[in-house]
Amino acid sequence: MLRPPSTPWPFAPLVRLQTSAGLRASNPAPGAPMPERRTVMIAARVTPADHAAWREKAAAAGVSPSALLRRAMAQTRTWTAPARAIERERTRQIARIGNNLNQLARWAHTHASAAEAASVIAHLVSFERSLLRLARIGEDGGDAP
Repeated sequence: MLRPPSTPWPFAPLVRLQTSAGLRASNPAPGAPMPERRTVMIAARVTPADHAAWREKAAAAGVSPSALLRRAMAQTRTWTAPARAIERERTRQIARIGNNLNQLARWAHTHASAAEAASVIAHLVSFERSLLRLARIGEDGGDAP
């Protein structure tokens, strides 16, 4: 049962709070494990302008600044050194494929004919396969520990 926020009640029965993910219970159901309490505090130095901007963003999202930062950190991916090396190699390969694609486009504009169109399409399919292979390199989806 939802009560308006202005209604005082001393016992706080199960209250449902609206979140971006839908409704969630603020009190667990009887017999359910209690959620882990947040007891550790992290401090960071920011400018007054940053602090005000973060508070405004949190207010616009309808959450506390702490909840906003927890969400932002949960969505942030970090890279390990091997992941950086993989990404660097992937970028090099994509640049090479782009160079080949530019050469093919230049050739197609210069020597356009129906018979050669099949060859151009075959090369484009080859580029597509190469890009799909590169997309799978290092695709563990994991985050740095």
